[in-house]
Amino acid sequence: MRVLVVGRGGDEPVADGRLDGATVSALADFDGSLARAGILLAGERLRPTAEGVRVRGSSRRVAVTDGPPVETAPITSVWLWQVRSLDEAVEWARRCPLTAAGGELELRPVA
Repeated sequence: MRVLVVGRGGDEPVADGRLDGATVSALADFDGSLARAGILLAGERLRPTAEGVRVRGSSRRVAVTDGPPVETAPITSVWLWQVRSLDEAVEWARRCPLTAAGGELELRPVA
């Protein structure tokens, strides 16, 4: 099964979408472990949310807004994993350095 993993920031410096050097290095090592295990299909760090936009639609119009939605922590990373089960994905997620930096991971099976 394929699982989309979305990393969200938490404590500073992760909260603004920027990761410190130690976290970036630990994430690179983590990505290497995923790749060696044959799980990593794709993985990218994202630029700070201030550099992005949101596009929201309704039946009458489409609105474009700079920056992140206020109600959520910014997305800092995305991965696509190939795993045997969601339980296996959770086990890998427990090892992710992003959570140790105060962030969280959302795991969503791909339909």
